[in-house]
Amino acid sequence: MSMTPLASTAIAIPAPLAFTAGGRDCSDARKWASKEASRNRRHETQSQLLDLGGNLVTGLILNSQQQKQQPAAPAGPSEAELALMKQQQELELLKLQLKL
Repeated sequence: MSMTPLASTAIAIPAPLAFTAGGRDCSDARKWASKEASRNRRHETQSQLLDLGGNLVTGLILNSQQQKQQPAAPAGPSEAELALMKQQQELELLKLQLKL
């Protein structure tokens, strides 16, 4: 038998069997506490979403600043890359000549 946390279990209490304390009906207090807990959960969720949004904006700003600081990369291939491509083309030509 597995144990479940008490907080995750919900118990439905029919209206006629409402809790009473010293002969008083506590249903209004329970409703208020339930609504307050719901408000607190919503507030916590909204706070977390705002934090995530703030972190995202901060990350974008920092990333943008870092990209501005980095020197621009050359638009075309470097000399070493050009030399390598030339060698590869020469090798391909030699392979074709050997096949003929």
